Amino acid sequence: MSNVEKLIESISRLAVREVESDELEQPVASSYEELVRKIMEELSSSSSLSETKLRLVRSSLAVLIQRRIGKILEKISSGEDIPGRLLYREERKLVELFSILKMETLSREKAETETKTVETEHVAEIKERPSMKLPSEINIVQFLEDFPALQSVSGHTLGPFSRFDIAALPVDDAEELKRKNVVDIVA
Repeated sequence: MSNVEKLIESISRLAVREVESDELEQPVASSYEELVRKIMEELSSSSSLSETKLRLVRSSLAVLIQRRIGKILEKISSGEDIPGRLLYREERKLVELFSILKMETLSREKAETETKTVETEHVAEIKERPSMKLPSEINIVQFLEDFPALQSVSGHTLGPFSRFDIAALPVDDAEELKRKNVVDIVA
């Protein structure tokens, strides 16, 4: 078995373990960027690299990332804490993004509760905070190149992003960046 075939088998096993389990598997690198760099080093030293083998590597990585991001989003939406040791660096950014959104929601809910307890004669004096528009749908994307901060359709500044970063973006933003070949849509 050649080194490339061993690498393909190893990446495929990673993807299969992730697909077969409901829990996040221990990362094999500190980041997706490091994982891809290791894979590329191994592939570049091979003289028997075919387009088919390269496609197998890419599809296995895509399955691995898509399943992991799906698990992370499920855990976040159910309020489950995710140990940092189980996350790649790019996934930590995603968890951090949703933590910020959760804090904003909790802050807004607290403000609404306090507003309801104010006496009726003072209600007219209370000005509502402008509500943050959250997109009804998001896409998970992987950046194909470095990209500066962007102003999202939701009104937030997101980024800057590095090549291989994974981010949750509103569908409109994700599709526009995909059209410009800046990102691949993962989920």
